[in-house]
Amino acid sequence: MPKPNTNKPPAFQFYPGDWLASTKISLMTPAEEGAFIRLLCHAWSDPQCSLVDDDDVLTSLSRLGPEWFNGASTKIRACFKKKGNRLYSVRLKIEREKQKEWRKKSQLGGLNSGKSRKQKDLEGKGGSDLLESKDKPKGNTSSSSSSSSSSSLKRKKNKGIVSDEDNSCPSLQKLSDQKSDAYRLSKLLSDLILKNNPHSRLHNSDKEKVLQRWAKDIDLLIRKDGQQPLIVEEVMRFATADGFWGPNILSGAKLREKWDTLVKTHMKRKGVSTSKANSQNTGGLDDPMLGPSGTPLKVLR
Repeated sequence: MPKPNTNKPPAFQFYPGDWLASTKISLMTPAEEGAFIRLLCHAWSDPQCSLVDDDDVLTSLSRLGPEWFNGASTKIRACFKKKGNRLYSVRLKIEREKQKEWRKKSQLGGLNSGKSRKQKDLEGKGGSDLLESKDKPKGNTSSSSSSSSSSSLKRKKNKGIVSDEDNSCPSLQKLSDQKSDAYRLSKLLSDLILKNNPHSRLHNSDKEKVLQRWAKDIDLLIRKDGQQPLIVEEVMRFATADGFWGPNILSGAKLREKWDTLVKTHMKRKGVSTSKANSQNTGGLDDPMLGPSGTPLKVLR
């Protein structure tokens, strides 16, 4: 079976206003109009939008039969331009050229759009300097080395790798390290949510990106708010298992936002008041609301 020609336009524009306003069309009978449309369709299938100028062929293609020789031929031929032994449709030729021009513009627009997206992706990954380096001639060794070091530093920062200059800002450290408490707790939160709701939208999301985003919020809860990882895990398990809080605590940000309320609610369920927890330091790690060595849990920021 022959493969279809994908470059061949499958249709042409039809303008009802122009058709009805044409004097030549108005002088045709309904049968002649139908015959003219059929011949236009046959002409469109030809690369030059033409028909062979042969009465027998045109009679057959138009399906007019004897009527072709009773005046129909003259009316319909007037809508074509004769050149040699062929009849050309000037209007169809114009429409075909319009389609070719539109196709070229669309292809060019698609290529430019693809290049723009690729450039943005590379810039987001810190790789735009790699594109520039391909086009730029190599200079002296010291200049090239300096540029390379600068580009390397930029890429490291964009990827979350901390240099010696960045050690003063722990929040820039790569939180996707599975050894970090923040990442471990973000993964635990995800597992608990999926356990309680197997139909959660987490199944259809980029889980690694979600975990890293949650890890940032949990890192702030531990590092900035001063909460112990053990206590965060305890409150997290309570919140996700609770009938009210379970459907509401669905991210690291929401856990941190509702932290004070979650702690107070959990203590109340345990039968421990805030004042009692702050006045008694005998629970140690066995008391989920007390930190290491009986240190009271920090509730207020």
